[in-house]
Amino acid sequence: MIVMSSVLFREVIDPRLCTNCGTCVGVCPESAITMNIDASKGVYIPTLTGKCNGCGTCIKVCPGLVVDFKELNLVLFNKSPNDYLLGNYVHCYVGYATDYRVRYNSSSGGLVTSLLLFALDYGMIDGALVTKMDDKHPLISLPYLARSRQDIISAAGSKYCPNPINAGLKHIIKHQGRFAVVGLPCHIHGIRKAQLILEDLKDKIAFCFGLACHSTPSFKATEYILKNLGINRQDVVSIAYRGKGWPGGMTIKLRNGTELFVPFKSTIYWGRAFTLFFKPFRCSLCEDKTNELADVSFMDAWLPEFLEKDKIGTSLIISRSKHGDELIRKAKKEGYIEVSTIHCDAIIRSQALEYAKRSFAARYLIMKALGKRVPLYNKSILPPKLHNFRDAFLFYLRNNPYISKNYRIITALIKLARHRR
Repeated sequence: MIVMSSVLFREVIDPRLCTNCGTCVGVCPESAITMNIDASKGVYIPTLTGKCNGCGTCIKVCPGLVVDFKELNLVLFNKSPNDYLLGNYVHCYVGYATDYRVRYNSSSGGLVTSLLLFALDYGMIDGALVTKMDDKHPLISLPYLARSRQDIISAAGSKYCPNPINAGLKHIIKHQGRFAVVGLPCHIHGIRKAQLILEDLKDKIAFCFGLACHSTPSFKATEYILKNLGINRQDVVSIAYRGKGWPGGMTIKLRNGTELFVPFKSTIYWGRAFTLFFKPFRCSLCEDKTNELADVSFMDAWLPEFLEKDKIGTSLIISRSKHGDELIRKAKKEGYIEVSTIHCDAIIRSQALEYAKRSFAARYLIMKALGKRVPLYNKSILPPKLHNFRDAFLFYLRNNPYISKNYRIITALIKLARHRR
């Protein structure tokens, strides 16, 4: 009998290919796996805490090892991608929630929340697997099966820390009904692989909503902000990573009633620290930035025409499946959202997709040349240019374990970069 702990550690964890998605936890028939935080690295590690029956399901669904884009595109969309940079799509849209409070308090436009509310109100879903910050441990995010409008609204907004949302798949398997799932590319990859072998998940998941992602910071990133603000983590009551308009920022509430706001573009937030440092190794080898296997993909509208005038929030979205596109159109008709079609080049520019794809390729080829284990995607890669290799070298230099643990060095490097500008 093959024991999960040996295979998973040898093939996934030791080579640092674990995405922290939690799929192995969510589908284990024996509930033998849990996700535990490795405090030294600031990420989750799957741990065998029960008796393994040797079924191998955890390895089969793991997106850290293999994501066969060719097979999954044919299964999901019945065709190969119609655009290399974007993947399969039906339409590209720009829009926002018509409910001002939902729009203002979301990350960028509130479309995810509004589409979930519409699907719930009209009986298309019985709930949604989303991410929510833990009330008892406010620096940790948890999978949460939202069953009501208030549940969905309370989980709105991005969570910039590791999140094993797919551990919550066990709740979908356990409960009757149909559900939506909101996740990052690695989460959706794991779900799509699980649906290939678990008929129950194929039937019960009505929609996969995919969030664009250029990497998820480790827990060390949030600790860095708290340290810079002189905050003891024990004094934190809650953290909201986005909201209060667009691009908004982080709101930290303390036990003494104090509330602090860190603007999104602050140098200790996405203006420098979160952009340059605290990147898990596996994120550097992720090929998918816009969630190409989702039914609908969502992302910020990082374009001059929005940055200069939009202070509330606007989203760019890609409908990829026919039923995902139908959901968008019905929600617009019923007044939940306001959207209009947009040329897909706008999304490519907004997410700097050509640069992102070439930079991924540079990192991927460097790791292969060094003899490191890399994930398999079964798709061609965009050839990197010389500056992509340079940026890849700087990426790995900034995110090596020593620097990631040394906040003083990070602060010094941020100040140096700011001074050079």
